[in-house]
Amino acid sequence: MSISRYRGCRGGTHKRHTIPTIFTGHRLPTTLQKRGSGVNTDNLISIPLVTAHSSTTFPLVRFASWNARSIRAKSKSSSLCDFVIDAQLDVVAITETWLTGVNRDDQVIADIQNTLPNYNFLHSHRRCGRGGGIAILVRDGLHACVNDIHVFKSFEYMDVTISSSTTSLHLVVLYRPPPNNKNKLTSSLFFDEFSSFLEILTLGSTQLLLTGDFNFHVDVTDDRDAVRFLNLLDTHNLQQHVREPTHTCNHTLDLLISREDDKLVSHLNIQHGLPSDHSAIKCLLNICRPGLCTKQTTTRELHNININVICTDIQSSLSLMPLAMDVDNLHSHTCP
Repeated sequence: MSISRYRGCRGGTHKRHTIPTIFTGHRLPTTLQKRGSGVNTDNLISIPLVTAHSSTTFPLVRFASWNARSIRAKSKSSSLCDFVIDAQLDVVAITETWLTGVNRDDQVIADIQNTLPNYNFLHSHRRCGRGGGIAILVRDGLHACVNDIHVFKSFEYMDVTISSSTTSLHLVVLYRPPPNNKNKLTSSLFFDEFSSFLEILTLGSTQLLLTGDFNFHVDVTDDRDAVRFLNLLDTHNLQQHVREPTHTCNHTLDLLISREDDKLVSHLNIQHGLPSDHSAIKCLLNICRPGLCTKQTTTRELHNININVICTDIQSSLSLMPLAMDVDNLHSHTCP
């Protein structure tokens, strides 16, 4: 490569001169370092070489949070599985599962596990009363450890540490039932309990993520309870990320909360169209997404089976058995 220049000459004509360009990542030869070689290296500057795509990038963990308003119906559990597969999610937090902890939940859980064999399904049902319940789906490659919990009257939650080979995340999934005359819950009770809870949570240094249905209209700027809730988060250096309605009544009830300094959440969007009066929250977490786990299986080479040999083996086995034998004795004879 060379750079051309034009210099005025006598008679109004122009003569083209070529300025030689030196491009090298090595030390200049001695001959070129001398001024007498026709190249003055004092006029050259060093340009650092930059390799294309030199910045380190890696896929991030895909997270979602959804108030399902029951996953016990076949249509709801199927929609949940479709949502996880279509969005290729790694971690899913689910509130209001309505699981009861009795045998009739087994079929629902089995359907989810059969449809999502590469996920661990963790859940906690409400101890008393109807509704409630929390579940977490965690993809293989991420290790989930359920932590001990404190018992609060005004809300229920699951506390899980999710870790990979490079980092860990403290995930808390919370559901706060709206106060009413039947449950006799109050906002004051919640703020007392939640304030104590935050003091415990924020002591650790692990990246922290709180999510779930808090049943505060945080989109209403003059809602006293919502303002008090957001101020409480701000006191603990926590940031609420959801800025769009998540409920059919056009309010923001489902939240995603992290430390302001963690820079944990990005690319947040709301997923509509799921079978619930709540929309789902989807985002990326600033955690390296683990690769897919490989599983080794052993199978028989059925196409190489010699049918004649099998028939001969069966006939030989039958010839060794007594002729008169009932079914029970035959089973004990063949399966000692």
